[in-house]
Amino acid sequence: MISTLKSTIAAGLGLAMLAGAISPASADRGGDIAAGIIGGAIVGGIVGQATAGDAPPRRVYVEPRPVYRERGCGELRERARDAEETGRYERARHFWREYRICRGE
Repeated sequence: MISTLKSTIAAGLGLAMLAGAISPASADRGGDIAAGIIGGAIVGGIVGQATAGDAPPRRVYVEPRPVYRERGCGELRERARDAEETGRYERARHFWREYRICRGE
């Protein structure tokens, strides 16, 4: 966004300066300078959008799978039972699934 704005401003100023350098200053030019600035803004916007690259990809955090080494699969079974007793059934299903995977079922 900022690079587009900078490109637009630079192109507009460049065209305005070029228009002033080519023709002598006179009061009867009407909207030539305004047209040059507006045209420069449009061209600068197009150039800025063409040169601006894609946004970098967002970082995504993926939580690693837990490793149960101390107590093995029994810890998963206990956690599943505790979750069932406290009424957290989705969590209990998760632990039962992990328990079955741990046991190789």
